[in-house]
Amino acid sequence: MLEEFRATKSEPPLKTDAEILVLEPYTLRDLEIFDSASGGETVFEFCDRTRTDGGSKRLRQRMERPWADVERIRATQQSLSLISTHRQAFTKLPAFITRHVDSYEHEILLMVTQGGPVGFGIEAFLLWVNEDNHYHSIVRGVQYACGLIRALREFVGQPALAAPLGEIAPLFEEMRILLARPKIVEVPDEELRGA
Repeated sequence: MLEEFRATKSEPPLKTDAEILVLEPYTLRDLEIFDSASGGETVFEFCDRTRTDGGSKRLRQRMERPWADVERIRATQQSLSLISTHRQAFTKLPAFITRHVDSYEHEILLMVTQGGPVGFGIEAFLLWVNEDNHYHSIVRGVQYACGLIRALREFVGQPALAAPLGEIAPLFEEMRILLARPKIVEVPDEELRGA
């Protein structure tokens, strides 16, 4: 399944290094992109309005290696225009969900290794019997995953984002394709409460 996901990645590959504007370290320093000689705000700090560490890291990479290709620059400008015009729509994607991914991945959750539903259920039950903490971690992880799916459904379903432009357009298409997968469609629109 991970290989299928990687195969659907929509960012176009770099054709040549000519698409990247190479900036020497002294140029970055002179423009105060990441370091300010006066101790004031850098260009990066001024521009960084991202909501996650991953977003901030990606912005830094883009500023370290900006596009030189006119088509790529225009695609970026179109996406930024869409985001700034419909800023309210982009606040509907709750960052609190994505911030918990790191802690979930690093907890001891990978002990359930059976692929089939019966084997998985048996191993999950044994975890629950033997170590209550692991069971609750798995439940919490499933709740986060379902919450993220619901948030993504709401996010991509907003009328303001129905026809995104620029480099963000293939990302929206990828999200819509992933959300249309049969097992993902089965995730209920409301959180289930129960035993």
